[in-house]
Amino acid sequence: MKNSKMLSGFILGVVCTLLVSMLIIPSIAFSGTQDAILNFRDIKITMNGAEIVPKDAAGNVVEPFIIEGTTYLPVRAVSGALGLEVAWDDATSTVKLETSDYIAPIPEYYKEFPNVPNFGYYANVEPFEVTEKNGAYTYKYDAYEIDLDVAEEAGSKWGAAFAAKGFTDSEEIDEGLIIRGNGLTVSFDYKTLAVFTVVITATPTPTASPTAPPSTPAPTSTPAPTPKPTSASSSHYTVSYGPRGGAICWCGKYMSQH
Repeated sequence: MKNSKMLSGFILGVVCTLLVSMLIIPSIAFSGTQDAILNFRDIKITMNGAEIVPKDAAGNVVEPFIIEGTTYLPVRAVSGALGLEVAWDDATSTVKLETSDYIAPIPEYYKEFPNVPNFGYYANVEPFEVTEKNGAYTYKYDAYEIDLDVAEEAGSKWGAAFAAKGFTDSEEIDEGLIIRGNGLTVSFDYKTLAVFTVVITATPTPTASPTAPPSTPAPTSTPAPTPKPTSASSSHYTVSYGPRGGAICWCGKYMSQH
């Protein structure tokens, strides 16, 4: 009963807001090199009165410095003094700081599909199973981990996120929902009630019907020549004169002498 109410609220939220456009202002980051003057003044770092000797990952002492009035401290040394774990992600040029009891947030978009809003992000639940087969990714979520009170709001926000990413085609089906856009098809179903499933696949490109080559017209037969008329009026020729001075005439197939 709980899941049925949650499903109707969730689907209602998605369908009602899927095509709502949202204004997104992109942020722009810059990278490159720049010349700077570093001032070293034997800067010391203390925490609760105790001095911290900053060192890098290899154990070498790293001295803080000042650039145009701003003091720069080695993040690894300061993080360690505060009980934080530090890591460097070279692929994204990111310094990652985490507490020992830190729980990573659920990503807003699927790792495999950066432009597809993550169902788990809006429903606040992680998938318990992720599989891939022939390019189709399947994410399964435990429906009982989703709060009934936030189901409709989660569906609303999920639909709005799809609209903002350019997904403009949605279809409500039995036991689920299908959303299309950006060359992808995202299907959401709850066939077992206890498990919500999201499947992301590439949308097949329609194949155009082959066009038949233009037919070659049949050759036009040349009309047979019209035979000459055989009437006496058109075939009366004077050919010679007879001994009596009369003319011999060819009239059709008859010959007479005049």
